[in-house]
Amino acid sequence: MNAARRAKGPSETEPLAPEKSTEKDAGALEMEPSTAVELGLQNRLDLRVAHGRVYDAQRLVVVLADALRAELTLFGNARLGESRAIETAGLEDARLRTGKGIYSALLTMDLPFERTAERNAYREGLIVLERAVRDVQQLEDNIKLFIRDRLRAMVESRESLGIQTRALVVAEERVKSTSLYFEAGRAQI
Repeated sequence: MNAARRAKGPSETEPLAPEKSTEKDAGALEMEPSTAVELGLQNRLDLRVAHGRVYDAQRLVVVLADALRAELTLFGNARLGESRAIETAGLEDARLRTGKGIYSALLTMDLPFERTAERNAYREGLIVLERAVRDVQQLEDNIKLFIRDRLRAMVESRESLGIQTRALVVAEERVKSTSLYFEAGRAQI
């Protein structure tokens, strides 16, 4: 409501229309919904924990997928030199004799013929990963909804306060107007 209209008083034929709220009327906590959502998503610790669960589930799937592959393992052992007892440890004639060394090797191969348990664990890992992703998406949606609802409630409260303030101004003007009519003898109680 502008100052000229307030000074003049409301006209009885002129309809009262609420003024559209503007950003200059906004409070300190009101901001663009996109900015508020971005800040909310960055600062929610429960969302960070949920993202950590997704990361853990991804690592688990990689480990379980690795368990499905074939495995080839080579173990080796080599001993060179002479064995000595405590009495002969101080002698200077010790030599490195590669020809008299003891060498051993073990090669094991595990082919993926029967991997039912590993396959089932891998499938469970994929299910856990998908569940973690859905939980993160649902939590993000809930956070966005909550933030937008709170922003909408702040705007509604501000607009309601403005309407009540304007209604008070109109009521005061009507009281003044009625008082003037009563003093002039044009109105009766």
